[in-house]
Amino acid sequence: MAFQPGLVLCFALVTLLAFAGSWRWAHTNLPFNQRGVFVQGAFRGNCGVVSFALVSNYFGAYGASVGGVLAGVAILLFNVLSVFILSYYSPLMRFSVKSALKDLVSNPLVLSVLAGLLASWVKLSIPHWVQVSGHYFAGMTLPLALICAGATLSVEGVRQSGKAAFQSSLVKIIILPVLGCLLAFALGFRDKDLIVLWFFFATPTAAASFSMALAAGGDGRLAANIIAVSTVLSIATVTAGVYVLAAFIGN
Repeated sequence: MAFQPGLVLCFALVTLLAFAGSWRWAHTNLPFNQRGVFVQGAFRGNCGVVSFALVSNYFGAYGASVGGVLAGVAILLFNVLSVFILSYYSPLMRFSVKSALKDLVSNPLVLSVLAGLLASWVKLSIPHWVQVSGHYFAGMTLPLALICAGATLSVEGVRQSGKAAFQSSLVKIIILPVLGCLLAFALGFRDKDLIVLWFFFATPTAAASFSMALAAGGDGRLAANIIAVSTVLSIATVTAGVYVLAAFIGN
């Protein structure tokens, strides 16, 4: 079954806890202009591309079905929280609920997910050539975003924001997924569900967080460093976590 309310609620709960915990830490330990970027980097994973691809390859049709639903939920939830936290700490705009809602409803990622849900609901038939073209464009988005983020990296930038970048990355690829899976286990999730949740919890910070941070007037270098550090380190942590979980559940 594609839609599993338990998995969706567990994912949302862990994401909200990570958001609240990282926000509290950033509020007391980081300068104002880094707080929103730090928090976004700590909870916003690359679920729409990396997580979905991992669960699809690992579990086949089951992974594609469950992962597609979770990816859609993740994109909506991540964008709601990101718009809120970035606008709250933005030097370019005065925070208000009205402005946050306006940014949210005009966010292209949110609009894309809603359009996709509507198309699925009405069973809209999309021509094959449109699907092929869409796949080509989708395949370009992550590399282009990483190129843009990488262009802002510098030795001086890493030195200035390196500590915050490593701390945010540590939350994203180790603390969040480990504590999230422990909570999921305590709530009764087992076997495939634990591995699916691990793939969605443990992926690196989404490349889209860089453009959103810049648009809000946040620390673009910190955002780029978080993406780079979490992406490199997650190669080891995601793999290690899957092996540990597979051994634990006997798969």
